Amino acid sequence: MYANVVVVAHRRSGTHLAVDSIRNNSEVYGRDPASVDQLTIDHLRRGANPHVSLREFQQNLTATPHVFKSHAHVDLASYWGDAPEAWQYLSGVLPQAKIIYVYRDGRDVMASLYHYCCGFMPEVARMSFSDFLRMDNDFDSETYPGRMSRVEYWAYHVGGWLARPDVLHVSFRQLRHHFEQTFRAIAGFIGLPEPVRVSNVVRAQTAAGRVWRAVHNQLRFPFNRISHSSVSFRRGTVGDSRSLFTREDHRYFNSIAGPLLLRMGLKLHE
Repeated sequence: MYANVVVVAHRRSGTHLAVDSIRNNSEVYGRDPASVDQLTIDHLRRGANPHVSLREFQQNLTATPHVFKSHAHVDLASYWGDAPEAWQYLSGVLPQAKIIYVYRDGRDVMASLYHYCCGFMPEVARMSFSDFLRMDNDFDSETYPGRMSRVEYWAYHVGGWLARPDVLHVSFRQLRHHFEQTFRAIAGFIGLPEPVRVSNVVRAQTAAGRVWRAVHNQLRFPFNRISHSSVSFRRGTVGDSRSLFTREDHRYFNSIAGPLLLRMGLKLHE
């Protein structure tokens, strides 16, 4: 019997990429009729936009195992603290699930998040990246005590999940540049049989891969047409932050999250 899978990540860190890799390479999870949006457990929070009731959420679930998506930080009880009924349900689901945490260089996360927010928040579009980097985090800010800047929240989110030994930690860099090897590790963790061949969803998301994707989908190999769930896959580039960070921005980021970057095996930029 296959377990439910929960893919967790800070925003703009590769959540959908990991979800798509599983759903496009597994007959077990790939046949789930529910969309990734319908399997986003964060929507059960009353403070979420959109908010979905537990009853509505469960109506989308079938008897098949699911790949759930979440941006929750590691204090799960506090994260769903405003929805006790949902938390009672999830506290029975999550301990039995296989949890995969996807992490990405926080500097690239900040750059991607800035571009993402500029698309629907006029106040962000009018501010500089340096101001955006230093402003208070406004995502899920009601789920933890006190105030955190965007960088502080990223470090809290990533540091907390990386400290959990029962979770499979997958870096965005690994997914982006070593997809097949990384997916095989994911498949082993969630108990899938050793795949004979792997459909590279990263390749299919690039402009150069569109022709290959069309041929792949025509053949429908191995289980489904390759589909992507990302609402806004902008570039997905490793090192994209260098076009935005100033020297002062790097110093600010390092003062808060430098030790975590080093733990992740990344270099500090000055």
